[in-house]
Amino acid sequence: MGTDNLVVIRLNPDGSLDSSLGAQGIVILNSIDKKLKWVRSGGCDIFPCDDSFFIVGTANELSEKTSIYELVVLKMDPNGNPDTSFGQGGYFVLDNSYPDIANSIYVYNSRVYVSGEIYPKPSSSDALVLSLDYSGNLIDSVKFGKADKNDKGSSIFVDLQNRIYMSGFSGGELLVSRFIDSGSSLDFDNSFDGDGIATFDGLAGSVGREEATRIMTDNSNQIYVCGYCEKSKGVENMIVLRLRQDGSIDTSFAQEGVFVPFGYQAGNINGRATGLAINSNGEIFVAGNAVPLKSQEQFVVLFKLNSQGQLDNSFGNNGYLILDSIAGAKDEDIVNHMIIDRFGRMFITGASMGYSGLDLFVVRIE
Repeated sequence: MGTDNLVVIRLNPDGSLDSSLGAQGIVILNSIDKKLKWVRSGGCDIFPCDDSFFIVGTANELSEKTSIYELVVLKMDPNGNPDTSFGQGGYFVLDNSYPDIANSIYVYNSRVYVSGEIYPKPSSSDALVLSLDYSGNLIDSVKFGKADKNDKGSSIFVDLQNRIYMSGFSGGELLVSRFIDSGSSLDFDNSFDGDGIATFDGLAGSVGREEATRIMTDNSNQIYVCGYCEKSKGVENMIVLRLRQDGSIDTSFAQEGVFVPFGYQAGNINGRATGLAINSNGEIFVAGNAVPLKSQEQFVVLFKLNSQGQLDNSFGNNGYLILDSIAGAKDEDIVNHMIIDRFGRMFITGASMGYSGLDLFVVRIE
């Protein structure tokens, strides 16, 4: 089974490498105590906190008889070295008898929250959420899902009232769940859709799987979700939703609570939204990956919505910005994440096909 390296880079404001991190601004990690090797399955996410930063990913346990995926949380110091005060030598590993995969991390109020998935059976998975303290001790873990179905925690977010949101999918339906951290446990918030778990299907005429890839709230605690739905067999649409505090769809947003980009509504482009950011003015930015049905050339699309869920035509070309051939070659551009920093600057990260293979990219959007 193949393994990968985990790569971390830190940039100066002008886009140059920050040489104070690792080796000239780059840290490459290929193993954890020579027992676990990083793998590409699941997601890899990073969260800065004070002078340190946290990384979540998935590693493969290698031995003569077994090969099991393990969820890993890593804390690094400002210089890019493992912070040995965290977990075991800087790492926390969710060690159990089932394969588990990490997808997202959020750090808030002295807690580290992680979402992912766990496989109690080879053919089905449960959504998974963890809470750790700053020392890397596991406080609680919650797994849930539909029997003999696939469930996944794709993204995690904490609002200003310390409520934890996890988005993903459950049995092919779009999933949003909300938890309350009691200090010693993660409890479902029963004020959210009655049991803390809201699922949606048939969004924008979907006939197949729907997934919420990113979730966040604005300064008014309005809940926004982006992701995709299967419009027809093999054709996916980007979608953006707004939910009320009780977990229902806010039908005053966009069209009955769901925004579908116009080009994708026509059904001629495959698209998945993978990045979501909201600025202090309540303006919504979404990034995603798109492939025209008559082409194999994947490009990055960004669009901007106002608080009513309508395209802001002042952004890009009538609300859209297309990025392709970012690294020079054609065929593949992939956006993985999107943020707006405290100065209001927007960044997207991902990978683009260069002339010698896939290259990492960071793009700042004016």
